[in-house]
Amino acid sequence: MKAVINNSKLGNITYEESFWTGSKSIIVNGKLLRKKDKDVYYVVDGENTITYYLEGNFFKGVTIKGPEGWVQVVPAANWYELLLAISIFVFTLVWGNSKDLVSIIPIVGGAIGGAISGCFAMCSIIEMRKRYKVLTKVGAWFVCFLLNVVACAGVGFIIASLSIG
Repeated sequence: MKAVINNSKLGNITYEESFWTGSKSIIVNGKLLRKKDKDVYYVVDGENTITYYLEGNFFKGVTIKGPEGWVQVVPAANWYELLLAISIFVFTLVWGNSKDLVSIIPIVGGAIGGAISGCFAMCSIIEMRKRYKVLTKVGAWFVCFLLNVVACAGVGFIIASLSIG
């Protein structure tokens, strides 16, 4: 995830965090900050060393403290983003564990369905966090939801065909 903001206190800030590895890259006013400790970064500016402190993560939001004070770089995830992402997981588990619903469309549940839907839930939150308008966030969630249903149904059809024959 990448965020670029222009702040009156610290100037131009580019923050990038890998969702999968958690590695972070911070550029303040065109200068790449070096990592000193887990959440402590610094940059050498002439003879001065400027220290920056980082707080938060992808879900809680990210703030940076520089010489001028705290600046929010990435806002926290909204409650509806988390609720929508969790709904993908819950839908698959409920559908996949109901004999009546599986007889209509055999969506795989259990551990396999949970793993697939967990991946799509994470993808949905990543995609929703990249967007600013609520309608486009819901659209990104809906695409991930549909892809999850197709993937789980595909695995469900394969498992059903193997158990029949």
